Amino acid sequence: SLILLESMMLGVPTIASYAGGMPDLFTNMQTALGYPAGDHISLAHRVRSLFNNQNLANQISSNAYNLAHKRNEQLSCAEGMANIYRTVLHKIN
Repeated sequence: SLILLESMMLGVPTIASYAGGMPDLFTNMQTALGYPAGDHISLAHRVRSLFNNQNLANQISSNAYNLAHKRNEQLSCAEGMANIYRTVLHKIN
């Protein structure tokens, strides 16, 4: 999963299997290309589609980059944590 997250942060068009927690990290055909784990033929088709369709590769790259940076925006993360603490404190009081 870390490799997928890192590639998204760099804006590298990526192909990921539908295994483990990976499907929760990307949207197929938008932020990465997905394929069934162990299906080498589907993987080969996905690789070919990136090489043959520059527009698709560019769109996935841009979408992945934007999503990754939005997820990891420091101010957003800090505000999210503050909201969690506010909610907990509110329930205690």
